[in-house]
Amino acid sequence: MGTLRRFINKWHYMIAGTIMIAALLLKYCYIFNFMAYRDSLKGDMAEYWFDSVRLAFSSQVYLTQWGGFAPFYKYFFLVPLLHWLNSVGSISSSIYFIVLSNIILYSLSSCVFYLMAERMIVNKILSLTALIFFSFSYLAVCVNALLLPDTLAISLTVMATGIIVLQVNRVSCFLGGLLLGIAVAAKPFLFVFSPVFIWYILSKSGKKDLAWKVIVFTVAMVIVPLLTVRENDLISHGKLKSLAAIGGSNFYQGWGKVGRIKTFSTEGKDSRYSPGALDEPKWGEITVYEPWYHQGYFYQLGLRSIVQDPGVLLEKLLWFKKLFWGVLGPSLRKNPPGFYKIIPFVENTSYLMFLSLGGLWIFNRRKACSIDVHMIFFLMAAFFMAIYAFGLPERRYFLNIEYLVILLFFVLVNRMLALYKVYQKEIFIYSFVVLTFFICVPLTLEQAGKFF
Repeated sequence: MGTLRRFINKWHYMIAGTIMIAALLLKYCYIFNFMAYRDSLKGDMAEYWFDSVRLAFSSQVYLTQWGGFAPFYKYFFLVPLLHWLNSVGSISSSIYFIVLSNIILYSLSSCVFYLMAERMIVNKILSLTALIFFSFSYLAVCVNALLLPDTLAISLTVMATGIIVLQVNRVSCFLGGLLLGIAVAAKPFLFVFSPVFIWYILSKSGKKDLAWKVIVFTVAMVIVPLLTVRENDLISHGKLKSLAAIGGSNFYQGWGKVGRIKTFSTEGKDSRYSPGALDEPKWGEITVYEPWYHQGYFYQLGLRSIVQDPGVLLEKLLWFKKLFWGVLGPSLRKNPPGFYKIIPFVENTSYLMFLSLGGLWIFNRRKACSIDVHMIFFLMAAFFMAIYAFGLPERRYFLNIEYLVILLFFVLVNRMLALYKVYQKEIFIYSFVVLTFFICVPLTLEQAGKFF
């Protein structure tokens, strides 16, 4: 065992590289040979694809190009890629190259993830194990096969977190802020991560350069979102002055438990299904006469729904189960081989890892947790506050914090191994509580759900 440990400690970077390359190749073969990734263009991804084609090769402007999902992914990722592919005569292979870029980007984030894991977990064997869980994430494989801003945002958020954690200087603050800003432009709710980053930079900086680092990070973070807001304003002729037009309708659908909203406005007819309603067939349909970009109107409807049914504030607390057992979200029309055998394992493993994280409290009582660990905890807390605020939890959203859960879980395992003799009693008691919760709560939540 000692020989194996010394070998791993010496060659861990080479082993990590092998894991990442193996994951990339396996993901490539699985997606392109067994997943009908092109079928997504006929369903959930149709708006991203056809709007991007129109933006790239037509002068006509449609409401969905700027009045639907956050337009950044179309403006600054898909459209430039389509232009480049057209210039080199490969436009017919555009879907292939988009999915390939998803795979490569996630693999690059694996590199940063391992460097972060090596620093925080310390134990090389456990760090490599954490890398395996992250690199071979099955949820990421499914999302990588789609034209979806989530893959872009998740990969960049992992990189931003790693860059800041590994070294807090002006260069890292700029790069971390820029990457997080791009992620925010793609998925606006990720803005809730920014205060945690700023707090971490303040905590790790000396008095002399503290202000400069925060300024550099903040300026870098807002560059891309501000450019996106400007582009939204230009394309919409001044109607959209934010990163996305449907934040208000999402808020209303989540708190009002509305499955589908139809709008008949001066902009024409349109309708939207709520992401959180995919596994809520009882949620109804409503018709409005305001366009999506009148977000204040929808926020008022959402607040009115809470006032009329305050019990929904408690109900949403129980919805965390959707992050583990809910519908995956945007999906392919035909699931790949092994999907229904792999998903239950993924669901239960991620849930068990998440439940285990409370065990870090045992070691935190003597201030054993580093500021790095606190940052990861705060990022996770910010995520849950954002999800709760809009009331739209969905299995796909777990990908935004999967890297945080994996990191903290293996930090916990390392500390349990190192301090087992000191905290033996506490570890056994907490393990029993976690296993009991793991076995009983899914059934309890399923039964409780019948009352709502």
